[in-house]
Amino acid sequence: MTQREYLQKLNEGLLRELTNNEKALPPGFNRQRFALNCITVISDMLNDKKMVDKLANIQMDSIITTFCKGAYLGLDFFNGECYAIPYGTQMSFATDYKGEIKLCKKYSKNKIKDIFAKLVRDGDEFYEEVDSGEQKIVFRPVPFSTNPIKGVFAVVTYMDGSMMYETMSVEEVS
Repeated sequence: MTQREYLQKLNEGLLRELTNNEKALPPGFNRQRFALNCITVISDMLNDKKMVDKLANIQMDSIITTFCKGAYLGLDFFNGECYAIPYGTQMSFATDYKGEIKLCKKYSKNKIKDIFAKLVRDGDEFYEEVDSGEQKIVFRPVPFSTNPIKGVFAVVTYMDGSMMYETMSVEEVS
């Protein structure tokens, strides 16, 4: 089978599966655009000799199922929100942090304004406090520092002004 025939077969199978499960797709989902993005992702893989060898062992149904997982969640492979990873005879699905943030914002009961994470390095000013019952984090990094990492923190701010955060030392991350 030529590369063009392979991509054509993949596109037809993907569009058929998306059409058969249309009710599982997010509102306003563009099947044609999504399928084109998926074909582009596979085309890029086919341009990499190592990936061609891996794809040769992957079952077509596995590729289609993996892409459909992204579609049902409303995530885009082409934009790096999720990935199709060849492993053995199967294609595996994995989300990227961008996809995780998108899903959190979409499904959170308390509407999310922003989510971010930062590295804390030696020399950075970082402290947590509770002031009059309000949580605060103060972070003033040394610009462009390459000092050793002391820890990390992640923050979720909500539309209602509240926030949640988590901190971890470098030992906890390792």
